[in-house]
Formats: sequence, C-alpha cells, structure tokens
Amino acid sequence: IIKFCMYLLGIRPSGTKGIHLGHYIGVFSVAKKLDNVNILIADLYEDCTSVELFMKQIQQLLPNANLILQSSFKNDLFNIKANLEKIVNVSELSRMTQYKSKTQKQTANLLTYPLLMCADLMMFGSQRQIIVGKDQHQHIEYANDFIKRYVKHYNKPYDVVKTLTVEPLTVMDLKNPEIKMSKSNEEKGTLYLLEKELISKKITGANTNELGLQNLNN
Repeated sequence: IIKFCMYLLGIRPSGTKGIHLGHYIGVFSVAKKLDNVNILIADLYEDCTSVELFMKQIQQLLPNANLILQSSFKNDLFNIKANLEKIVNVSELSRMTQYKSKTQKQTANLLTYPLLMCADLMMFGSQRQIIVGKDQHQHIEYANDFIKRYVKHYNKPYDVVKTLTVEPLTVMDLKNPEIKMSKSNEEKGTLYLLEKELISKKITGANTNELGLQNLNN
C-alpha cells in the first residue's frame, strides 16, 4: 500500500557513491521545504548497485518523506509500459530531447525511457503534484498525451498529471563549469556527501577565475 502524499519526487539511484552536492541542492533542498512528499526511488531505468545507500541517505536527509521503491512494483509497471508500446510510435519517442542528445548513447532503453516514466506517473502520480524542473516539461507533456491515449484505447481510468515546477540552484561541475554536476561526469568534478575527506581537496583543485582565486585567498 502506497501512503498518499500531496507531492511526488523521483530520483534515480545510479552510481556507487550515493548523493552528490548537485542532488542535495537541486532536489532535496526543494523537498525539505514541502511536507507530505513521496520519494520515488527509480531503480528500473538502469543497473543500480547502490539502492540501499541512496535510501539510507534520503531517510537521513528527509526523515518525514515516504519512500516508494520502483522495483517493488515492476510487474505492474512493465505491464503498463508494454501496453503503451502498442499505441506509441517510435517516431514520437525519437523526438525526445534526451534521445536526440549527442552526449548519451542512443540505446533502446533510452528510447523507451519516456514510456516507463509515463507508467510511473500513471501508478504513483494520480492526484499528486509532480515536482519537476523546467528541463523535464517535455517529458510531462508527452506523458500526459500518452495517458490520454491509453485511457481512450484501453478504457482505463487514469488521470493526467499536474506539476509543481521548481527552479532549484544548479551546481556546476568543479572541473568543467560549463556543465552541471552529475554522476556521469568525471569523478574529480563531483562532490559526494560521503567523501568528507576529499571535499576540501576537490574544491581547492576546482577550475576557477580571478574572482574565485580572490575569494579562496580571503
């Protein structure tokens, strides 16, 4: 049984070192300001080896949040996803920004990513506000279109989702300030909360400008 909360926030527990500073400022600082939050641990999108670590850290950061482990509902989710695959065209999925991006390998998993996300929203997003950033609006628009199509084709009572758009602060990569901090970037440019002994070393070794050097010296 899923405890009903007013808000839903999803996070993918990829990588092996847990939550990084970009996660904390960009996601958890927002969730901390809200009561009544469901946190979806989305562990079906890729191979995840640190789910327990992520869940433990999230419980420490957001002790009042209700956690939903995606893989606990995989049979229902994959059934919805399989039904979506019958009514969604490949040409629609290939127009998604993430799939067209040159920075990611164009796998079948990446192509069908929006369908699994849509299944998540159909199962867990009903009557909740989905917390998203501006860069996720395309996914939500596609998902709502697919949900309407699903309801019409299969005559199933699913609701389109409503969003709460947030504009969290973006933490840039320490080695490449042109991109945001991410687990997929070089390790030296990402600050993980558990790497307490390396945080100072990484910060002092970060790329900076004259103003940054003045701040460091002061």
